[in-house]
Amino acid sequence: MLRFFRKVRRDLLADSKFLRYLKYGIGEVILVVIGILIAIQVDNWNEDRIINGRYLFGIEQLHKRLYSRSLDWEKYKDRAHYHIAVIDSLLYQPESVPPNRILGSILMLDRLLHESFIEDQMYLNYLNFNPTDSAQFRTSEILRLYFTGSHRRVRDLYQAKEGERFKDLLQRVNVPVCDYDMGQRLADYILECSNEPFSTKYKTYLLELITTSEFQSKFYTHRKKCMDIISMETPPESPILESLENTFEFLTRQFNTMEIVGSGTLAGDWIKGYKMTPVNNESTIWECKITLQDGHIKFRTDETWNFNWGIGEFKTDQLVLNGGNMPVNEGEYQVIIDIEKNTYSFNPI
Repeated sequence: MLRFFRKVRRDLLADSKFLRYLKYGIGEVILVVIGILIAIQVDNWNEDRIINGRYLFGIEQLHKRLYSRSLDWEKYKDRAHYHIAVIDSLLYQPESVPPNRILGSILMLDRLLHESFIEDQMYLNYLNFNPTDSAQFRTSEILRLYFTGSHRRVRDLYQAKEGERFKDLLQRVNVPVCDYDMGQRLADYILECSNEPFSTKYKTYLLELITTSEFQSKFYTHRKKCMDIISMETPPESPILESLENTFEFLTRQFNTMEIVGSGTLAGDWIKGYKMTPVNNESTIWECKITLQDGHIKFRTDETWNFNWGIGEFKTDQLVLNGGNMPVNEGEYQVIIDIEKNTYSFNPI
């Protein structure tokens, strides 16, 4: 191609056709400029495509996590019922509580909301949008206002603050505390804590401690928080979820996969899962035939822990998102779960 243009220039100059050569030169410059402009435009298109792809990925991830947290409120309601039952026993019938279980009963009250209750900055980091796209900018502003406004107020209202937990009150008076294992049911935690020697050693002191004005006030305040959670008709995340789903049609609340994982499977660990099969088009009912061993299991989606179900604290016959590990016995079963109705069944085969 370059050889062709050189020949044309030589021919024009050789014939002394300067005007024609000048026109040719101008045309060649215009072609080069057009080529550069096209290259710049293509580069801009690619950059816009990358930015838009990142933005939509961020929106999808935000939607998944917000949906997960909206489902968490069923677990919080279940925990709230359990907390109220324990508080009422400590307040009005302390003699009905085995003395060695008082410590665990007090400590488990710090576990009302999920330990990883939505990290603001992590979510905001997903909002990489094109500053020239007004629709993306508006959506990003709505999300930022939610995470720095209504979400933060809900978090601050219900989540135990550093220095104000029951654990902190106990440590101030030099009472030892029990460690909590992730996924452990509160009832199991209380029982495990009761086996610690210091739970029995401090039983008389704890009986006196829970009658002090500081602890009584803390119990009543915590009970009020639990009652507020139980009375919620919709999760705090519902409005922002509906706004996202109305704006982006590709967002869905359906799950692609479901699996059983845990020490109760033949694999015997919490990494490799056993696949289940969807029963309905909405992928809310799943089933499988599986051989189990004595141990614990949970149900999870897409080989991650973003969505996982265990059993409740107050209602042990129900599935709860991020609930406690489910105990199972050795045998072959047909397992059916309904994540919309929060039900499960293990039918021996």
